[in-house]
Amino acid sequence: MLVARYKTKQELKSSIGKTLRYEEIGLFGGEFSHTGTFSVVSPKTHSPKWYAEVLMEGGYIKKVT
Repeated sequence: MLVARYKTKQELKSSIGKTLRYEEIGLFGGEFSHTGTFSVVSPKTHSPKWYAEVLMEGGYIKKVT
């Protein structure tokens, strides 16, 4: 799983066209790839909690839903 390094989902959406700031917390190795769709969650310290799907192409954020 990827933990996004953004305070809000809106802040993540405003980063479309930039690289993704994240931390991997999975037990089974790296999940991140420069192309593909990933699930990201807000850091544990942030409230309210949020969840997003991020589409990456060529190492840059293309879409956030």
